[in-house]
Amino acid sequence: MSINLPVVNAANLYVDNLELAWASATTLTVAAGRARNSTNESDIILSAAVTINGAANGANGLDTGSLANNTFYAVYAIGDSTLNNDAAAILSTATDGPLQPAGYDMYRRIGWVLTDGSAQFLKFWQYGNDKSRMYYYDVGISELAGGSSATYAAVDLATSVPPIATEVLFDVAYTPNGATDVAEFLPFGSTATNGVVRFGYGVAGAQVGMAMIPCELDSAVPKIQYKVTAGDALTLLVNGYKDEL
Repeated sequence: MSINLPVVNAANLYVDNLELAWASATTLTVAAGRARNSTNESDIILSAAVTINGAANGANGLDTGSLANNTFYAVYAIGDSTLNNDAAAILSTATDGPLQPAGYDMYRRIGWVLTDGSAQFLKFWQYGNDKSRMYYYDVGISELAGGSSATYAAVDLATSVPPIATEVLFDVAYTPNGATDVAEFLPFGSTATNGVVRFGYGVAGAQVGMAMIPCELDSAVPKIQYKVTAGDALTLLVNGYKDEL
């Protein structure tokens, strides 16, 4: 049976592979793969894995300047629609597209990386090979210590979560005074009474566990809200977050 008319599918801003991996304090690797560019007009095809050197500028490096302390960098795949330059990857503090090297004219964000107080990449693990990616830090980042607010209070996550609305994985340490006490969580901006996530084991004693909590942006700063019963104490470490490309 012959096919007379081809079936043409509209592009859907796909991402295929292009997984990120921590390699050293100043380098990352990007696996081979492909993605639709940011305007959904063309494909960026990385035919082989590349290493991004954060100490260098240009393709497979940092778009401009040098790595800063405690800073999130967007990771982009970049391409040349004329095919005169091989596809590459680049880091940028810009969330709306990098400063592209000469000859490159399209990009697609494929991830994030965070530096520490010495301008070195924090070790992380990334999982997923399509548009949904999960990040785990090798060491959790403290965002709340001994929290005791009995009314909803905001927790700023800018030091551990990139400027996106997403779900955040927390390591939770909770010490309630009463067996019926619970810690409650809301995304920033919610005015609900009951938390969309609750944590408590039904005992009056120290409890530890994990919780996935939605966060929203407050002027580009990711935040959640929490409250506990008066006299309780809550400590939160960010262990990871979900990224939608």
